[in-house]
Amino acid sequence: MPPRQMVQGVLFEENDAVPPPQLQPQLQAHLLQQMVQWMQTVVVTLNREGYDEQDYR
Repeated sequence: MPPRQMVQGVLFEENDAVPPPQLQPQLQAHLLQQMVQWMQTVVVTLNREGYDEQDYR
């Protein structure tokens, strides 16, 4: 396994991270709605620009 993949594997295998805080249900719903709106905006922008995955290889 190449060194980069080994390092990435360690990042995901180690479980010493602090768990994310629990949000109030209302706040969680609001943040989810904001994330959906952001994703929709990104999709619209990419479609307008004629985004092509092949351009980034």
